[in-house]
Amino acid sequence: MRGFGQLFKKDLESISLMTVILGIGILLWDTYFYTRIGEWKAEVAIIPTMLPFGVIMFWLVLQAIQVYRHEWQTGGIHLLLALPQPGSKIALAKLAAVLTSFTLNLLVATFGFVWVLRAGSLHSGGVRLFNVAMEAFFQSREASSWLIKIALWSAFAYWLIGVGTVMIFQLVYNCSRLTARLRFLVGLASFFVIQWLIGLCGSIGYYVFSRVPDLVIRVPIDTLSRLDSAYGMAQAPVQTAKILINSGILLGNALGMVLVFLVTGYLLQNVLEV
Repeated sequence: MRGFGQLFKKDLESISLMTVILGIGILLWDTYFYTRIGEWKAEVAIIPTMLPFGVIMFWLVLQAIQVYRHEWQTGGIHLLLALPQPGSKIALAKLAAVLTSFTLNLLVATFGFVWVLRAGSLHSGGVRLFNVAMEAFFQSREASSWLIKIALWSAFAYWLIGVGTVMIFQLVYNCSRLTARLRFLVGLASFFVIQWLIGLCGSIGYYVFSRVPDLVIRVPIDTLSRLDSAYGMAQAPVQTAKILINSGILLGNALGMVLVFLVTGYLLQNVLEV
């Protein structure tokens, strides 16, 4: 897309410093608790390494807004809206910049968590997290494959939540710029309206896409919760349970998020004034 690269680079540079600071902070945080293994109970050292995932989501909301707010603070919005670029391209560049930063920090947090989890699990037998014998995951090839699958699906679900969060709050901020007064209240009201509309799209999708097969997710049960490494988990069968997720609702929500993005682009191109 012509011009997209320049827009993306500019937006990424505007949040690059905070991205680096957050990434370094996560590494230092995880490193500290890594050094506590052997001195503290393993679970006490492992559990705090999940905190960065919450911090990243909070940071994501701030950056979703800041990448637009920066334009008004620096006066760059005058040039941005004057460019012969469609609003959807401007919105896409900002969305991509925030998601790139989000993905990088998510990878750092995931690496740190698994790093500390593995060290703690192998150092101290009997470590349990979410009622699962964690050391068995790292001492069994079959269990390790399940760990990788669970981690990938969890990371993907978390990433999708992040995508939706960015799109919603970027539209909320642009809605708040429609008025010169009471912008916080306007933004708050628009947030609830957007959430309602997305839920409505999900309800419509439930009926419109009713014939689409449900999404099936298989998760390990009982076996992982009761076995430890000494039992020989590598030879034990992994029992699974099926979780069915209605595909129609997911597709409806996805279309709702597309609508959110299109409205953001429309406001930038045709409504917002500076």
